[in-house]
Amino acid sequence: MTISAAFRTVGSMNVSTVVDDLASNQGGVVARHQLLDSGIAPSTLRRSIERGALEVVCRGVFRLPGSPRSEEQRLWAAHLRVGSESVVAHGSAARLWGLKSIEQCRPTLVVPHRLSPRVGSGMIVHRTRRLDEPDIGDVNGLPVTQPARTLVDLSAETGNCLLYTSDAADELLCVDLGGRRNLKKKHSKQ
Repeated sequence: MTISAAFRTVGSMNVSTVVDDLASNQGGVVARHQLLDSGIAPSTLRRSIERGALEVVCRGVFRLPGSPRSEEQRLWAAHLRVGSESVVAHGSAARLWGLKSIEQCRPTLVVPHRLSPRVGSGMIVHRTRRLDEPDIGDVNGLPVTQPARTLVDLSAETGNCLLYTSDAADELLCVDLGGRRNLKKKHSKQ
């Protein structure tokens, strides 16, 4: 059965079109509340899952079968699960910004301190008292802490460590994230 055949038309609205439109901008995943807000009935949504037109990723988040699995899709699913005020942060944000030396980890997000989402062990959610507009960027529409904020967040987790960037590595330079604000030249032995 094709994905289109697994969905029904609701009034003049084709459910597969709604799902495709939403998921295509969100790494192939969509939130239950988005589908309901688009006019899809809970019973139609349930049948779509039963027919295999949608796969459950985590509570309240679905993926389109056949959409490529990726780290970005996992992060989109985490963001949709935690809520619209969540922002991808820490190691997850670092990897999105291209710091591939950071190991892949459970999706990590920050939310305003007033929120206390219950998400289980599949992701890490930090609460923060301060997350200003300039601290938030986006990667392909996904809200992500800006690189500077990401580095500050990581420095709090890692203690004394050195972060090597690709440009700095070429010049044997490193940045100390352990609290000192200097750029050191690494001595090479020849």
